[in-house]
Amino acid sequence: MWLMCIIGASSAFIESTLAQIFKQKDKNGHFYGGPAYYIEKALKLPVIAAVFCVFLIATYAFGFNLLCSYNLQFSF
Repeated sequence: MWLMCIIGASSAFIESTLAQIFKQKDKNGHFYGGPAYYIEKALKLPVIAAVFCVFLIATYAFGFNLLCSYNLQFSF
């Protein structure tokens, strides 16, 4: 349990730090960014960033819905 806590906290800290370093500012003064932006900018791998985006969309479109339907089915 402690090992997973350390790994989870470390990955959250690194992800938050990278998001702050590689965030961008638009012409209206609003900031934007995220994992796909720092994969593209820091690692210089735009193809991997696009694949990450596709998997993220698929996860939200299908993965979470499947998990929700499974939990609903299991409760009945």
